[in-house]
Amino acid sequence: LDGGLAPARAKALLASEDPKLRAVGARNLRGLDAERELPRLARADPSPAVRLAATETLAAAGTVWGIEGAIPA
Repeated sequence: LDGGLAPARAKALLASEDPKLRAVGARNLRGLDAERELPRLARADPSPAVRLAATETLAAAGTVWGIEGAIPA
Protein backbone atom coordinates (compact mmCIF):
# COMPACT_ATOMS: atom_id res chain seq x y z
CA LEU A 1 0.00 0.00 0.00
CA ASP A 2 1.98 2.95 -1.23
CA GLY A 3 1.27 5.97 0.93
CA GLY A 4 -0.53 3.96 3.59
CA LEU A 5 -4.19 4.16 4.51
CA ALA A 6 -6.36 7.02 5.68
CA PRO A 7 -6.27 7.05 9.51
CA ALA A 8 -10.00 6.33 9.82
CA ARG A 9 -9.71 3.35 7.48
CA ALA A 10 -6.72 1.90 9.35
CA LYS A 11 -8.60 2.21 12.64
CA ALA A 12 -11.75 0.63 11.14
CA LEU A 13 -9.75 -2.40 9.98
CA LEU A 14 -8.82 -3.16 13.59
CA ALA A 15 -12.45 -4.15 14.22
CA SER A 16 -12.46 -6.74 11.43
CA GLU A 17 -12.90 -10.42 12.23
CA ASP A 18 -10.29 -11.19 9.57
CA PRO A 19 -6.82 -11.20 11.19
CA LYS A 20 -5.19 -10.25 7.87
CA LEU A 21 -7.22 -7.05 7.77
CA ARG A 22 -6.50 -6.30 11.44
CA ALA A 23 -2.79 -6.72 10.70
CA VAL A 24 -3.03 -4.24 7.80
CA GLY A 25 -4.80 -1.81 10.13
CA ALA A 26 -2.12 -2.26 12.79
CA ARG A 27 0.68 -1.66 10.27
CA ASN A 28 -0.92 1.58 9.08
CA LEU A 29 -2.16 3.10 12.34
CA ARG A 30 -0.37 6.27 13.43
CA GLY A 31 -0.53 9.02 16.04
CA LEU A 32 -2.84 8.95 19.03
CA ASP A 33 -4.86 6.05 17.64
CA ALA A 34 -1.67 3.98 17.49
CA GLU A 35 -0.77 4.98 21.04
CA ARG A 36 -4.21 3.90 22.28
CA GLU A 37 -4.85 0.78 20.21
CA LEU A 38 -1.57 -0.93 19.38
CA PRO A 39 -0.40 -1.89 22.89
CA ARG A 40 -3.67 -3.75 23.43
CA LEU A 41 -3.35 -5.52 20.08
CA ALA A 42 0.30 -6.36 20.70
CA ARG A 43 -0.57 -8.05 23.97
CA ALA A 44 -4.05 -9.48 23.52
CA ASP A 45 -5.08 -10.05 19.91
CA PRO A 46 -5.78 -13.75 19.30
CA SER A 47 -3.82 -13.71 16.03
CA PRO A 48 0.00 -13.96 16.17
CA ALA A 49 0.18 -12.03 12.87
CA VAL A 50 -1.75 -9.10 14.36
CA ARG A 51 0.34 -9.12 17.54
CA LEU A 52 3.50 -9.06 15.41
CA ALA A 53 2.22 -6.23 13.19
CA ALA A 54 1.24 -4.16 16.22
CA THR A 55 4.58 -4.80 17.94
CA GLU A 56 6.60 -3.91 14.85
CA THR A 57 4.61 -0.70 14.34
CA LEU A 58 5.07 0.27 17.98
CA ALA A 59 8.81 -0.38 17.87
CA ALA A 60 9.17 1.54 14.60
CA ALA A 61 7.52 4.58 16.19
CA GLY A 62 10.78 5.19 18.06
CA THR A 63 8.97 6.72 21.02
CA VAL A 64 9.00 5.78 24.69
CA TRP A 65 5.30 4.83 24.57
CA GLY A 66 5.95 2.80 21.43
CA ILE A 67 8.78 0.79 22.96
CA GLU A 68 6.89 0.31 26.24
CA GLY A 69 3.81 -0.81 24.30
CA ALA A 70 5.82 -3.33 22.32
CA ILE A 71 7.17 -5.04 25.43
CA PRO A 72 4.81 -7.54 27.06
CA ALA A 73 3.65 -6.62 30.55
